[in-house]
Amino acid sequence: MLSVSALFLCFCPAAAPQAPAGGLEQLVSTLEQQTLERRSAAETAWKTQGKIYLTQPSRGTMSTLLDFAPYIQEPVLDSLESNLRTTGSNPAQIGDLLQLLGRCMNRGGAARLLPLLPELPKEHRATALRYAIEQGGVRTRRSAHTYLSSQQADVRQSALETLLLHQDERLVPGLLANVDPGHVDLESFGAILELVAQRELPEGVLLPKSFYEQKGLDFINGLVSFMGRYPQPDTEDYLVERALLPRNEGLSIEARKSALGAYESGSAAFRWRAGTRQMTRFLKDENPGEATYAVAWTLHRLGEKSGRKHLLAGPEERAKANPDDWRTQMVLGRMQVDVGEFNSAYKTIKNTFEEIDGTPAGRRLSPDDYLYAARAAAGARRPKESGRWLTATRYSPIELAPYRDLPEFQQYLKKAPFNHLFPVAD
Repeated sequence: MLSVSALFLCFCPAAAPQAPAGGLEQLVSTLEQQTLERRSAAETAWKTQGKIYLTQPSRGTMSTLLDFAPYIQEPVLDSLESNLRTTGSNPAQIGDLLQLLGRCMNRGGAARLLPLLPELPKEHRATALRYAIEQGGVRTRRSAHTYLSSQQADVRQSALETLLLHQDERLVPGLLANVDPGHVDLESFGAILELVAQRELPEGVLLPKSFYEQKGLDFINGLVSFMGRYPQPDTEDYLVERALLPRNEGLSIEARKSALGAYESGSAAFRWRAGTRQMTRFLKDENPGEATYAVAWTLHRLGEKSGRKHLLAGPEERAKANPDDWRTQMVLGRMQVDVGEFNSAYKTIKNTFEEIDGTPAGRRLSPDDYLYAARAAAGARRPKESGRWLTATRYSPIELAPYRDLPEFQQYLKKAPFNHLFPVAD
């Protein structure tokens, strides 16, 4: 093990030559003395308070020991080794020691814990392995790879899941490529896939084809979430089928939306775009609802007219049936803005504003109504009215900041009042 002085020189290589020899030696000596004092304090704390924790493990009895982290790990590991090598070891106490180590360990402690795994009771190995990988350094994590082929299922699962979350991101694709769905708990692994998708993985990471044969809903949810961040080739049919399954197949609306999002993310790589045709047929055949609404938005974002037509159909029908209901007209105007029909939106909203001007209804217009009016006017290339309506929102520049980058405002950002209302981008 490196001495404190050696560690200091490793982490501060540029500092050493600049300090006088006596000053550097004094600093190293001070650091060594402080380390010895903290180790001694940790050992004393374990002797006086460790017994209390082991007698009555709780957050309160643990917190007093955590004040001495990471040095407290050394006497705790000593106690763990002693327990394991004593005839009639105490499994419950081993679990309590591991829980404490999981909160106070650093890389050195993790490197010391990992070789103890074969000696631990079976029920504690998976937990200990997870702690060692989470807190360990490169060598410890590399050594933990041997447990990917463990005969003990929960240890194997712990190694795979924890390495996927904490291993160097460049090594994650190799781990994923070798996953056998028949050897893992798919319900748990689906949740892990969602978390792994949040990591910055190398471009082109591929999942095993066997993943798409699995039926568990929790696994499918995790799978499509992963595919939304990292699109997979040749999965168009799989995603469309998941998105368009009937309700009695058990998929939640959230899962269907995830599948649609994954399809949208990977659409550029799909060769045939047959999925968009299937979704268009779905809109025609299925009764309107949350599922068709989600499909329509996906089609609209992909540039398919059928999506925009479906989104506008309901608001247009209700506006036509209720010409004197200003709120119904505003719902139509807002949807026209949302789908980029700015000229139509401008006419709808302007006419509505004129009809209720000077009436009690006119005083009930919300700031968002004015914001949509400003967006419609900007998109219809009527900057004066857009600026007037944007000012009428009475939103502050901070409140308007999220709308600054909307495409309809871009050509006016340097003109008044837009240049005063929208903050300057960093």
